[in-house]
Amino acid sequence: MKDVQCLQYGALSSNTIDFVSPSASKSVPLHVFIHGGYWQALSKRESFFPAISALKNHMAFAAIDYTLCPEANIDQIVDECCLALRLLFAQADELGFDA
Repeated sequence: MKDVQCLQYGALSSNTIDFVSPSASKSVPLHVFIHGGYWQALSKRESFFPAISALKNHMAFAAIDYTLCPEANIDQIVDECCLALRLLFAQADELGFDA
């Protein structure tokens, strides 16, 4: 797998995104994966498997991690995911994908 970047989008240790891109081109689309696990299990690590297909199809890929229940409630989890998406959008040019 190409170089995976771990991006920090918030203050918590769980506020991270694993990101990979097929090239430095700014025209590739981005596929974002927010893992399931009923908000209580799993992480971005178990959700990175689609990255292989995304890269083969000339897409960037990002897997978002967030704080799990019961440490966070659903509203907090949604807020964390929205914050992650805003960071990705703000860094689109730097990361090399089409915002």
